[in-house]
Amino acid sequence: MDKTREEKIPASGLTLHLTRVPLVIFMIYGVFFSLLIYACYLSIPSLSLFLCSVFILLAYSQRLFRKELLRNHPSSIKTIVFTELEWCYIQLKSGSIIKVNINMNSILSEQLVILNFKKYSDNSGCFRMLQHYSVILTAQELGCEPFRQVKRSLRLINFFKKEN
Repeated sequence: MDKTREEKIPASGLTLHLTRVPLVIFMIYGVFFSLLIYACYLSIPSLSLFLCSVFILLAYSQRLFRKELLRNHPSSIKTIVFTELEWCYIQLKSGSIIKVNINMNSILSEQLVILNFKKYSDNSGCFRMLQHYSVILTAQELGCEPFRQVKRSLRLINFFKKEN
């Protein structure tokens, strides 16, 4: 049985319900992938290799676009509940609820928070698979007060300590 479906989302703690990302982030993603395609055009002399690399870039950008920006991909994060200092619960679009650790490579700035999460799961007893999740939070998306509360709770975490 899937352990992620057994978890219950807690009723207490700072809860964020995520919607679509603002238009500015859409433009940044578009410019980034356009520059990548232009760099491929300049550096790859063969037309077939260029078309293959463009196809791979477009497929990857489409997946990122659905997962991070539109948030309609089944593995995109729908709800975050901050309960303890270095871990929280996330609910995916597919309905799975997972207890995750906040990764130390998360970014906390004045108008933008990029949270990276990790979850260890046991597959066949002897293997441990690391699952990564990430989400982009902006002040425009959440509103001023919830964004300030997120930053206040994340400031208690020491993002500069070395991760094991």
